[in-house]
Amino acid sequence: INAEYGGLTKFRIPRAFLSFSSLRNMEKDVVQIDGSILEGGGQVLRNSVALSGLLAKPIQVQNIRAKRKTPGLAAQHLQGIKFVQELYNAKLEGAAVKSTDIYFEPNEYTKREKFVVDTHTAGSTCLLIQISLPCLLFGAKKIEVQYKGGTDVVNAPPVDYFRYVFRPIAALFGVTFDFTLNRRGFYPKGNGHVTLITNPLKSLSPISMLEQGEIKEIQILSFVSGSVPSHVSQRMNRAAKAILSKFFDASKVTYKEEAKAETSDTSFGNGAGILIIATTTTGCVFGSSAIGELKKKSEDIGQEAANHLINNIKLGGCV
Repeated sequence: INAEYGGLTKFRIPRAFLSFSSLRNMEKDVVQIDGSILEGGGQVLRNSVALSGLLAKPIQVQNIRAKRKTPGLAAQHLQGIKFVQELYNAKLEGAAVKSTDIYFEPNEYTKREKFVVDTHTAGSTCLLIQISLPCLLFGAKKIEVQYKGGTDVVNAPPVDYFRYVFRPIAALFGVTFDFTLNRRGFYPKGNGHVTLITNPLKSLSPISMLEQGEIKEIQILSFVSGSVPSHVSQRMNRAAKAILSKFFDASKVTYKEEAKAETSDTSFGNGAGILIIATTTTGCVFGSSAIGELKKKSEDIGQEAANHLINNIKLGGCV
């Protein structure tokens, strides 16, 4: 017994009765994060690990992806965490497929300048970038990363969204990087390949983006790959434009279209997708996309992307 406080007896618990994780958390002021909050998906994990590195604070994330059909780490999440571990020479525990609990403790930033991050599946390359880009940007040097996996897959932003929507908005904050799409990859085999070269930042520039403005230009970009017929991309475009034309004033909006058939040099496997980009008079950039899937009609893919864009713009926001 150590002391009497408020009429209650306070006991010292022998260290032998405390778990290792409990002792560590007490001694290092570990930030505890519940991965089941809000949508309970992988975004909580990606943000937490990136911020842990940037702020030099150890974290423990529990209930990872608790609200997904298959909770815990998938290949994409695992490789993303391991890459950030390499960047910060971090201590990492619990890093295994299906794990629902990890401990991450960052250390000194890497001295390496080149990395390869490969999911060996169709795991999203854009989500790999999402977890690591903040850490790369605020590193001490230019770093080149080869990301391999799926470039155009469901439940993740496609590579064209990253290139044509995210990148110009990030540039307003002073974020610059070189990005190359070497090869598209799709479910189930992946094998896509992109190259990212980052330039170090000291701070972000402030921006003011308060008014949505009027839509002035809409780009409809579609592609097919492998054995998917070229007319599929044309049908996606037509279906999307038919929906958009009913909502936007044709006299005020300029349309640009591209329907591309990828080659074996620029893609791996069968796939199809569409991205619609809308820019406004105030400089806002909106994007919506849809991915081709087995037994999904071309027209349905185009309509899905168009309706998603319209719904986003109806909300009145700037991004």
